[in-house]
Amino acid sequence: MIVYSSKYRSIQKEVLDDLNLGGTELRGMLSDLKKVNRLLGGNRVTIRGISYLLKNKPVNGPITILDVGCGDGEQLRRVADFGKRNQLELK
Repeated sequence: MIVYSSKYRSIQKEVLDDLNLGGTELRGMLSDLKKVNRLLGGNRVTIRGISYLLKNKPVNGPITILDVGCGDGEQLRRVADFGKRNQLELK
């Protein structure tokens, strides 16, 4: 069980770090993660951060984006859409 504290960062292992997690439980966790990212603006924050990092930088080739622990890949799909809209070659 994960104990929540607003004062200290947890060092407990996250449920999604369990490589044996699967089936209905995994689908539920990924669905919850997607909701949290939508409600708290996680995807939007990431896109804004990428925009900021690329601001005033000449882009002369591919840009590599790495998402460690990417859940169901929603964040990467949003980043790919951002790249297409801005004519960026993203890998």
